[in-house]
Amino acid sequence: MSEKIGGAKGTELDDDFVEMERKVDVFGMMVTDLMNKTHEFLQPNPASRAKLMAFNSFSKIRGQAKSSVYPQPEGTLGETMIKYGKDLGEDRFGACLGEAGEAFKDLADIKYALEDNVKQNFLDPLNQLANKDLKEVNHHRKKLSGRRLDYDCKRRKKEKVVVDGIGDFGDFSSATSSPSRSPTRMRPAAGDQGFGDQAQGSPLKSPSRMRAVSPGLSPGSGIADDELKTAEEKFEETKAITETAMFNLLDNDVEQITQLQAFVEAITNYHKQSASILERLCETLDYKREDAVSRPKSDHVVKRVTSFRRSASPSPFNDDDGFGDATSSSSGGGYNFPSTASLGESVTKPKPCCKAMYDFEPENEGELGFSEGDIIDLIQKVDDNWFEGSIRGQTGYFPVNYVEVIVDVD
Repeated sequence: MSEKIGGAKGTELDDDFVEMERKVDVFGMMVTDLMNKTHEFLQPNPASRAKLMAFNSFSKIRGQAKSSVYPQPEGTLGETMIKYGKDLGEDRFGACLGEAGEAFKDLADIKYALEDNVKQNFLDPLNQLANKDLKEVNHHRKKLSGRRLDYDCKRRKKEKVVVDGIGDFGDFSSATSSPSRSPTRMRPAAGDQGFGDQAQGSPLKSPSRMRAVSPGLSPGSGIADDELKTAEEKFEETKAITETAMFNLLDNDVEQITQLQAFVEAITNYHKQSASILERLCETLDYKREDAVSRPKSDHVVKRVTSFRRSASPSPFNDDDGFGDATSSSSGGGYNFPSTASLGESVTKPKPCCKAMYDFEPENEGELGFSEGDIIDLIQKVDDNWFEGSIRGQTGYFPVNYVEVIVDVD
């Protein structure tokens, strides 16, 4: 208290000890900030992090073992690609979108593996440093501060009492040692009128005002030499323990560098695996792009809207029924109507397809493989020897003599 209010100067510690205290303070701030920034690096979305922490805390309060995981953006993107790839169809671009989605889900999986690795080999040791080693060191430092204050307080009291004692007893010693004032001459006879004046002017202290001094105590103090010595010994002992604890914390370079190396290696492996997955995806997409480029273009015939709007039982006398172009015959004056077959041809015509008579193993890029008995949708006849068709979401070319045509292409 006297140091804070009165500005009293306490016992100064050596420079090496002060420097170690500074490094320990920096080390503590480093551990806290490094843990927070590492969590932000692994889980960059603050809203998702807060939601995850709240969910896990709520589950822990309710005694549930269920815990949620951080939604990796790679996984979310991959699921979106897979969904719309299926909706578009598993041929051409839809299939490529599905391939990309699976690759991004693999990226999310290795990101989860990275989190587990970093937590086990980097964050957990840092957490142990913060909650155990640093706490222990700071406990010793706090204890040292208290014992230093206790020692300084007792030391200052003793020094103050010694100075006061010298002032109180200095006159007494000079008076008793003066040759001109012997005790006999200074003691007046009984009834002497000058006794009161001489007593008031005498430097001697009356017996009632003299302070008794116990053995082992400084004059006028309540602090024994042994008590001060004990406080000093406790102060020295605590300083040695604190200094050793700080030294052990700061001198643990090998273990701390090993943990940092494990963190960097985990990130390196993550990026290597990510690069490998993306390279395979690029190769797949490049193959499918080349296949799409080499595939012959098919012509698309736009169907007339009116072919789907005609009534099933048209009236020959209504010009608005889609048959206004009917013409009268030159002989009988009747009307010529389109045949029923031509009306339903565009709607009921079956899809071109064929049946595989043999197994066909593709040997070149762009060829379509199938097994005996498979039904293959025909897209077009490329030439006299090759068909283009699709089966199970795969499109390619195959020989004409391997299949039996069920419904031929136009």
